[in-house]
Amino acid sequence: MIRVGKDNRKASQPDTNRGTDRGGATVNARLRRDRTNSMLHRLSKQARPHYILAGMAAGGTLAGWIGPAVTDPATAGLTVAAAGAAGAMVAWRRAGARGLLAGLGAACWCGWTTAAGMSWDALAVLAVGGYTAALPWWRRHRLPDPPAQQLPEVQEVDEMHPARLWERHIAGGQDALPGSWLSGEETIPTGLRYQVHLVPGRQTLGTAQAALPKLRTGLRLLPGQDLILEQHPTADESIIRMTIVRRSRVLTTAQRWPGPAEVYDPDRGTIRLGPYVDGDGTAEWLMARDNRLYGGFLVGSTGSGKSRLLESIALGAAGAAGCVVWFGDPQGGASSPFLAAQADWVARDLDGIRQMLEAARRVKKLRQLENSYHELEGWTPQQHRRGLMIVIDECHAAMAVDAIRDIATELAREGGKVGIALVLASQVPTLDAFGGSDALRSNVVSGNLVLMRIKSKTARNILAGVDVDPSAFPRIPGYGYLVDDTGERRTAPFRGFYLDDETRDQAAHEVTWPELDQAGVAAAGADYQRRRVQAVANKEELGRLLAALASGQVPELEMPAPVPATAPSLVPVPRFPAVPTIRPAVKPTPARVAVADKPATATAGRPATAADAVAKLLQEGVTSPGEMERRTGYSETAVRKALQQLQEQGRARRVRHGVWEAT
Repeated sequence: MIRVGKDNRKASQPDTNRGTDRGGATVNARLRRDRTNSMLHRLSKQARPHYILAGMAAGGTLAGWIGPAVTDPATAGLTVAAAGAAGAMVAWRRAGARGLLAGLGAACWCGWTTAAGMSWDALAVLAVGGYTAALPWWRRHRLPDPPAQQLPEVQEVDEMHPARLWERHIAGGQDALPGSWLSGEETIPTGLRYQVHLVPGRQTLGTAQAALPKLRTGLRLLPGQDLILEQHPTADESIIRMTIVRRSRVLTTAQRWPGPAEVYDPDRGTIRLGPYVDGDGTAEWLMARDNRLYGGFLVGSTGSGKSRLLESIALGAAGAAGCVVWFGDPQGGASSPFLAAQADWVARDLDGIRQMLEAARRVKKLRQLENSYHELEGWTPQQHRRGLMIVIDECHAAMAVDAIRDIATELAREGGKVGIALVLASQVPTLDAFGGSDALRSNVVSGNLVLMRIKSKTARNILAGVDVDPSAFPRIPGYGYLVDDTGERRTAPFRGFYLDDETRDQAAHEVTWPELDQAGVAAAGADYQRRRVQAVANKEELGRLLAALASGQVPELEMPAPVPATAPSLVPVPRFPAVPTIRPAVKPTPARVAVADKPATATAGRPATAADAVAKLLQEGVTSPGEMERRTGYSETAVRKALQQLQEQGRARRVRHGVWEAT
């Protein structure tokens, strides 16, 4: 592995003395030098006898010149032979009898050449005797002939290696993160992971995230690849973790939604949103923890998957967590027809959203008094009080109204501790999404912040802790970026679970959408208690407007006035004007009309129980639960329980989803 650190951090700078790019030439030269040194080391023992014989030949020649000049040749020869014998005794102590014989032979040869002088005969005797004595040495120190693939080859440096690209394009003096370097390469199933060593005091995680587009080009990433920068889980803040996602199954294959029960984790108090793009864990929506209910903010343009992610969160909150879900949409509920059909309370205009938030404020006050009286510390899902999650889509339009913004700010500040949370969603990440209120922004995003693809480039200027550019996100439905400030989740991109229409509608049929508890109903007031009747009036007005526009008239495009307090809780369903119909791809869940699940007494000509009323309609050929709700005036919950009771009694059976018949 190449480590680009302090030792070779300037390797990309040209060497003017050598005229080469030291970034690659220095490494290659060192590899060649290491191979040469390795070969010389391997041959050193085999060449040792040659060195000894060459030394003896040189010594014998020198002794043949010097000895006769000092004394007579015989005396000089005997002296050299005696010295050689003494050396042979040393060789005997270290090499045994073989060393002694070799030493004595060398001593005799040296004495002979000293006395008689060097000659061709002496050289021949030296060669024959010396190489014969060296045969056992060479036998012990053989040089094997290894296979060709075992020979060390010169490996050229991969110029497309991330460490080399980082050194060349990112860590230079004028580059994105000058002076930074990589270490700790780790191979993961989806790519590579590194530790990025920033310059302490000069660079931060935010600095690196702000330079993310430059890092992508510097690392030569392809369109289908991704780059994740996040705080290192154990190192100090000058070291961050970088993941290069080269092949992600999450980005190429949508992961199916696991279901309302599986998507909620009661131990962690979180709702699973979808897997991270590098396959390391699952992004989670923090809902219930620390004795409070958390809200959040989602931002995403059309086609990003924002509305479907809201529906997934609502299903998880209502299904497994047992939260009451209210839905407000200034666009008349068009942002999410599913939530408009399923939520416990739906507000389709600004005045309705204001009434909804005022009711939530009264519930908040009630629960604050309960906490004080019963000495409760906050709110938990285990209490008898159900959590209240208020989802407001296209919140920039709603928060532009001063009254709505003020109540929302109060709820965001104080509601969490009594189990009331705001979930805001918008297509713009500007401060306008919060009505210009920094207090509302900071309190809402403190729990959850999810960014999806948008067109604006101002997200990092408005949302605290955001240093990425959502406008550069890939055009993949459900691709999002979770920002965490709790320290328990990853701040990283993910892809939301794929929730198709059929799975969503089936889950909505299985989920019991809770209502407020009895004390909460009373505190919420008349607007909440008449919400179903108001929904019928709203639907009637929508039918009138649709019929007028279809006939070429120009009606007043206003929602109906609130239903007066004296309106009965159970009213007959009005006849809508004849309007051109469009067959929907998925049949929406009909609006619920009744407030009470069971009338106290039977009226004239009407069965006393919901089961009797439903059984009578089944005998008349009515098969749809929605039609039963409209014909009987009972709520959806009451009709569903009645059908289950009749099925247990053997008086009814379900043919398929949404279709029943009498037995």
